[in-house]
Amino acid sequence: FIKIQGFNRRQLHKNLTTVKLLFSSIKQAEKILKDFSPDMVVGTGGYVSGPVLFAATKLGLHTCIHEQNAFPGLTTKILSRRVEKVFTSFENSHQYFKVPEKLMLVGNPLRREFAALDRETSRKELGLTKDDFYVLSFGGSLGATVLNRIVVEELKKTKQSGEIVRC
Repeated sequence: FIKIQGFNRRQLHKNLTTVKLLFSSIKQAEKILKDFSPDMVVGTGGYVSGPVLFAATKLGLHTCIHEQNAFPGLTTKILSRRVEKVFTSFENSHQYFKVPEKLMLVGNPLRREFAALDRETSRKELGLTKDDFYVLSFGGSLGATVLNRIVVEELKKTKQSGEIVRC
C-alpha cells in the first residue's frame, strides 16, 4: 500500500502534509515497482496514480494513463507530460492537454457481456414492455453524486406532473 491523500483545495494549509506524503509515497512506489518489475504501468487517474506513475517514469518503465472523464483531473494533466501515452475517452478532453502527440482516443472499456445484450431480452428481464419509457443515468468520479441527485429530482418532478407512469 502507498500512503497518500489528495490536495485540499479549500484549506491550503493542510497541503503541507500532502506534500510530505507525496514524496514518501513516491519512494514507496519505487520500491514496489522495483520488487514487482512490471512491463508497463497504467494509471487511471486520481491522486493515488500520481506517485506510482511518477516513480515508474523515474525508473524508465513503460507508462500510460487512461482518462475516462471528459474533463481530466489534476494528476492526469500533470503526469501527461511524463508518460508515454494518454488514452482518452472523449475527443473534447484533448483540449486540456499540452501534449497532443501523446493523445489517443480509445473510449471507455466495456465488459463483453454488455456488448452481447439485445434490447428485447433486456427489456423483458427488466419487466419493461416495448412501449415503456426508461432513462439510464450513469456517471463516475466526482460528478456521479451530483448527477444522481439531479436525475432523481427531475424524475420525481416528471412523475408528479403525470408525464410518465413509472420511475
